[in-house]
Amino acid sequence: MTTDGTWTYTYTDRGELNTADHNSGTTNDLDYDYDAIGNRDDVTKDGNNTNYVAANANHYTTVGSTSPVHDGDGNLTQPPPTRPSDQAGPAAFEKRIPSS
Repeated sequence: MTTDGTWTYTYTDRGELNTADHNSGTTNDLDYDYDAIGNRDDVTKDGNNTNYVAANANHYTTVGSTSPVHDGDGNLTQPPPTRPSDQAGPAAFEKRIPSS
């Protein structure tokens, strides 16, 4: 367990973020679930669940009701048009928009 200011983090045995808990009580708490190869399956924030769907290239094709845009190599080129509610915490998309 690692503490960063007002956040406390736990990790799975594979080193994946498992929980991010804010010390404000029951708000801003995030729980992460992964598939067998480590792709995020879903995130629960304050009881609200956001599902993730990964393609064969291990990039997310669906996050909640939005669709991130990727280039031919699977790199994130444009985030979803709106941020899913679970993105308010410390963990956003793993791949960042490449700089030009």
